[in-house]
Amino acid sequence: MDVLTDVLQWLRVEGSTYGRIELTAPWGFFPACGGQMHFHLMDRGSCFLVMEGKTPISLAAGDVVLLAPEARYCLVDNLSTQPVPCEELFHREKVPASHCDEEKSCPIRVAGGGGVSTTLMSGAFYFEQGDDHPILALLPKVIHISREDQQATPWLKTTIHFLAHEASHREQGFDTAIVRLVDVLFIQIMRAWQAIQPSGEGGWFGALRDESIGKALGLIHREPQCPWTVESLGRAVGLSRSGFASRFQTLVGIPPLQYLTQWRMQIAANLLQQHKLSIGQIAFQVGYDSNASFNRAFKRTYQTTPGSWRKQQTKA
Repeated sequence: MDVLTDVLQWLRVEGSTYGRIELTAPWGFFPACGGQMHFHLMDRGSCFLVMEGKTPISLAAGDVVLLAPEARYCLVDNLSTQPVPCEELFHREKVPASHCDEEKSCPIRVAGGGGVSTTLMSGAFYFEQGDDHPILALLPKVIHISREDQQATPWLKTTIHFLAHEASHREQGFDTAIVRLVDVLFIQIMRAWQAIQPSGEGGWFGALRDESIGKALGLIHREPQCPWTVESLGRAVGLSRSGFASRFQTLVGIPPLQYLTQWRMQIAANLLQQHKLSIGQIAFQVGYDSNASFNRAFKRTYQTTPGSWRKQQTKA
C-alpha cells in the first residue's frame, strides 16, 4: 500500500456539505467559521480568493481550491469589492423557495448586484476524528489546482464535471450522488496536489515524490512498530544521519521522529476506537515495549491517557 492510500484510509471523510452558489457582480463574502476544511469549485465566471498576508489568487472556471480549517479568507468578484459575512450576503436576497431547500444536500444560494455572473460549487469536509489529524496540519492553508493542472489528473476533472451536472440538473437521486461524489472529490484533490508538486516543494505531498524521503515515509507507514532512529532511517534510504534529518525537516516540515510518533498515535487512536485489542497489545503494535512509555506518548498527543480516550470515544 502506498503512503497516500495509507493516509487516506486513516483520514476518513465522515461527511460533507455541498451547495451551488449563483452570484452576480458586485459580490464578496467571508465563509461561515466552523473549523471545517472548505472547498470551492469554479463552475462559471471568475473571482479572487483573498487571504491575509498572501497575494490574492485569481480563480477561473474549472479551478478548485481547498482551504485548511484555520484559513481565514474571503471570495470577491473584484479586489475593490468589500466582502461581508456569507449569512449577511444571502440573507439580503429574496430567494425562491425552490432555491433554498435546507433538506437537500445541495441547496442553491443566489445573491449579488445583477452584474456579471459567477457560479461556485462550495462545501466542507468533516473528518471522523475532527480536524486535528496530524496530516491535516502538514497541508498548506490553501491548495489551488487550476484547470490546466488537472490535465495530469483527469479523474479530478471528471469528478468536477459530474458534480456540476448533478448540481445543475437535480435529477432523481441527485442528493445521494452528490454526497458520494464529494467524498471522491477529496481523494482526487489530494492526488492532484501530489501530482503537480515539483521536486523539493509542496511540503508533505512533495516529500512523497522525493526518492529518499518518500521511501522513508513508506518505511514509517508500513513498519511503525520498528524501533526507528534518525540514523537507521537515513541508512535505509542511503543518506547520512544529518543529511537525512535536514532533508526530511525541509520537505515534511517536522523532524522524522516527531512524524513517526504522530503516525503511531494516529494508528493507536484508531485501534483504541475499534475495541478489538487491549491497550498493551496496541502499545506493542505501534512500537512501544511498555504500557508506561506508550501512555506518556499518547498523553502528549491527546492530553489524556489511552484508557480515558477509549472511554470518551465509547460515550460519544
